[in-house]
Amino acid sequence: ILPIFCLLPTLFTKPVAAFTLQEAWEAAKQHSADFQAAYYQRDASLEQQQQAKAALLPHISANATYQRQPPSISSTRETQGWNVQLSQTLFDASKIAQYYQSRDNSQAAEQRFQAAHDDLLLKVAESYFNLLLNQETIASYRAEKKTYEQQTKQALALFKRGAATAVDVHEAQAGYDNALAQEIAALAQKQVLENQLNDYTGLDSQNISPIKTSNIITHYQPKLKQRSLEQWQSLALQHNPEYKMQLAITQSSEKALTATKASRLPTIAANIGYQNNLYTSSAQNSDYRYRGKGMTASVQLSMPLYTGGELRSKIREASAQYEAIHAQLIATEHKIKLAVRQAYTESNAAHYQIMAQERVLKSSKLKLKSTQIGQQYGIRNQLEVIQAQQAVSQAEQKLAEARYKFLMAYLTLVKESGMSVENEWGSE
Repeated sequence: ILPIFCLLPTLFTKPVAAFTLQEAWEAAKQHSADFQAAYYQRDASLEQQQQAKAALLPHISANATYQRQPPSISSTRETQGWNVQLSQTLFDASKIAQYYQSRDNSQAAEQRFQAAHDDLLLKVAESYFNLLLNQETIASYRAEKKTYEQQTKQALALFKRGAATAVDVHEAQAGYDNALAQEIAALAQKQVLENQLNDYTGLDSQNISPIKTSNIITHYQPKLKQRSLEQWQSLALQHNPEYKMQLAITQSSEKALTATKASRLPTIAANIGYQNNLYTSSAQNSDYRYRGKGMTASVQLSMPLYTGGELRSKIREASAQYEAIHAQLIATEHKIKLAVRQAYTESNAAHYQIMAQERVLKSSKLKLKSTQIGQQYGIRNQLEVIQAQQAVSQAEQKLAEARYKFLMAYLTLVKESGMSVENEWGSE
């Protein structure tokens, strides 16, 4: 018997509320360090657009000076003053192209963050579904173990009365041991899955809420069939964040090539300033002062004539980088189309698998019922009843696997198509 103080923590511990998949998603956004890093990387990239825009806007600077020199160096012993200067780029094709490039980079950063967001949600959903399926598997093995335990007791009782053989006892014990081994393996897998979901969300994964899966076909299959495979793929090329990110990177690379080519063009800048300086000089053992002040204005034109081949080399480099990134865009398009095709195919396959497993479960239950009736009339034995019960348990487990597989495939299709996984699940 445990001392009373050992029971106190249990008595006063408040039960932890179960959390849903949507709550797991919200917790993951706050907990995931990788997601937070993607968030701040996006913000940092967005600032680059403002910096590129600032290069085209007026710049104003102010300066104050004071200088004192010995007579041996200069007749001007002391200089003090201040000036204000405004400079404005009038024409610089390279800076203009860089500004448009920064806009594409900002768009790419936004889509990169959205892709990280969707990847996180899908990983959490997969971990959540796997854990729920694992819980159902453990429950199935425990029920199977209990059934074999009862059979073992009955076989031992019959064996003692001479109504059963040692083979019956050993067979029942072997079934119990097998169910126990499977339960242990499932429990070990449960710990792995809980740790994974804990790492994603920071929540206690022992308290997840179950999901109603009996109506998923009637709820999601019509949405799946609203579009053909080609329409799902077309939707993905319009909204998939990974593809849109690569498209923005390609456009940015094109602007970079334009900016590099524009470096060969002249640049024009204007400067307007005002200065006020006081000079103190020495001449023939006497000091005198004079002040210089007024407005200054200038327009500067600059054009590279020869750079030793550097500009041509940079243009060739930028052109090669553009071609490489454009090829990557095509590869991304093929990748996303394949991902959509696979998710679409898996969704349909899981749908038919669910229908098949539902029929298997129905027939297994009918077989169990007839076997139980047969046992009452002495034409079926206890082992056959247990085997029929085991068949029902296995059919239920296979049906659960098919349902979670369908859910995962459908959410993957939604994610790859660029639709909101949260909104789609929230409409359940």
